[in-house]
Amino acid sequence: METKKQNSALRVLYLEDSKLDVELLRTILEEAYLLDFTSVDDRQAFEEVLLSKKSLDIILSDYNLPDIDAPTALAIAQKHCPDIPFICISGTIGEEKAVDLLKQGAVDYILKDRMARLTSSIDRALNEAEEKRILAEAQEALKQQNKELRIAKQKAEESDHLKSVFLSNMSHEVRTPMNGIVGFSELLIRSDDPIKQAKYVRTIQNSCEQLMHIINSIVDISLIEANQVFVNKTEVELEHIFNYVNSILQEDFERKRIHLKQLEIPENCCELTTDASKLTQILTNLISNGLKFTSQGFVEYGVRRQNGTLHFHVRDTGIGIPEEKHPVIFERFRQVEEGNTRKYGGSGLGLSIAKSFVEALDGQIWLQSKPGEGSTFFFSIPV
Repeated sequence: METKKQNSALRVLYLEDSKLDVELLRTILEEAYLLDFTSVDDRQAFEEVLLSKKSLDIILSDYNLPDIDAPTALAIAQKHCPDIPFICISGTIGEEKAVDLLKQGAVDYILKDRMARLTSSIDRALNEAEEKRILAEAQEALKQQNKELRIAKQKAEESDHLKSVFLSNMSHEVRTPMNGIVGFSELLIRSDDPIKQAKYVRTIQNSCEQLMHIINSIVDISLIEANQVFVNKTEVELEHIFNYVNSILQEDFERKRIHLKQLEIPENCCELTTDASKLTQILTNLISNGLKFTSQGFVEYGVRRQNGTLHFHVRDTGIGIPEEKHPVIFERFRQVEEGNTRKYGGSGLGLSIAKSFVEALDGQIWLQSKPGEGSTFFFSIPV
């Protein structure tokens, strides 16, 4: 082992009431080490140094002092700095006392007439302390690694469960419009009534649109999972996007008798450079999500500009979201897990896709919501 003289000062605390012994020990240590030396001669001063959190490498102590002995000093040291090696130096110490002291936790004892072995004893104690420190760090690292592995295992199991439920739900979601297409196609073939035929065609068209939406969501989430989302930024007129979103969703809102409110676009928000298709889908997903969970009232959307960022919002008067669900509401397949898909319909992927697209546009997304008070989703993207 390299001695402290070769790297940094040896930080020593010596409990001794004999000035002559203090000077003798200091002289011996200075021959072997660079030294940061502190000596005390009573219990109070000893405890004050330990309580001061002074960095120490070794504690040395006489066995008998007027108001403290080595076993008591060792107990105090173990209380305040249990990792610092403790060596007893005594002129007279019986073998029984020495053994008891070692059992209590001292690393060594040295007779004052055999001080020549002091440096080797200190080096060995420092070596052992370093080995204990390395072992403790390795154990702590292993404990942390095991903890992380348990968390990863739990997440993997949860992910597998959610995906299994998602696949089960997708089979149901896909069959629903497919049944509509197949069933009403047969009715259309059998019917000669133009009114009924027109009704059947509309139903088939709605089923096709529903099926296409499901397929698009699955494709989007597959691209997101594969990290294959690419951005194509162009100059965009926000009014065109708002009007398009309004036109494709208006019929759904009228069917459910929910009001779709499009707020006026401020002049400083009219034009921006972004990916028009992704911005359109973000708005569509958030507005459709609002409609899905709103049975009466309205869904409102708008935009404002702050510095170099556009802040969009979509507000609904729907069922609201409990606060404990806010951190996970944008996770993939989460709605499926909560059982809302069967009740309200949809794949449960809309918010996750919206979040991924917002982040692809270098933006952020968040929400404010309380049960029974509706929800407001916000997202921001740079102009």
